Amino acid sequence: MTKQESTVLYRAEVLADTLTKKLHERWSHTIGKERFRIWKPRYTSRFIKIVLEAEHQRSVHCFIEIATGKIVKPAGWKAPAKYANGELASKYNLLETESFEKALEKCDEHGGWLYAQ
Repeated sequence: MTKQESTVLYRAEVLADTLTKKLHERWSHTIGKERFRIWKPRYTSRFIKIVLEAEHQRSVHCFIEIATGKIVKPAGWKAPAKYANGELASKYNLLETESFEKALEKCDEHGGWLYAQ
């Protein structure tokens, strides 16, 4: 594993923890209750999925491309969204410190932070 890949993996964990922390700050009754929303990273060969796990349901919050660190909104359970030209639609990058910090600041449980402004 390269240093770049380990940075992306570590920062994906931080992002998932931040999403959970922000949820608990906003909705204090969810603290310590497993049936409420928790974000967890799930690893595939090319992407990390940040998955929202609630009582009896799961959904993808975002994808992170391991090779580039791009954070991408999901098109569905299996694939990230792309622009019309086939490029990944990314606004934030985990490999760029400034972009990563901005992502941590802007992220919310609804995913609106992933859409282009």
